[in-house]
Amino acid sequence: MISTKGLNKLSEQNAIILYDGDCILCSRFVQWVIHHDKKDVVRFCCFQKIENDPFKKDDSYSTVVMISKGRYYTKSEVIFRIVEINGGFWSLFLPFKFVPLFIRNYIYDWIARNRYNWFGQKKNCLLMTSDIESKFVKQ
Repeated sequence: MISTKGLNKLSEQNAIILYDGDCILCSRFVQWVIHHDKKDVVRFCCFQKIENDPFKKDDSYSTVVMISKGRYYTKSEVIFRIVEINGGFWSLFLPFKFVPLFIRNYIYDWIARNRYNWFGQKKNCLLMTSDIESKFVKQ
């Protein structure tokens, strides 16, 4: 198990994305970020590996979380932070950051509420290959 204190310390060097390891949509998001993280600055940890997890609500997870330099980002802010980190073509989406946060998060929450129904759930982790294993936080 990993402590949130340990994650905060690691976030000084790398942005860390916390995600629901049982969620297929979340796992696909992680795979997308891995593919586009050309600067190799993002690391990952599924919520299920965090001890005394403060992010769990009603026996599930409602948001992806990014920790960067000890600061926590949630919901649509994580998406824009990833776009800012990766740049390139995806920067074309940055103007949408000016859509009010409550509207962006309303859409995010709607997708989050329905993600298991739309994309499904799994009970096994991402298949780790040697080239991506280093991107995941170890215990």
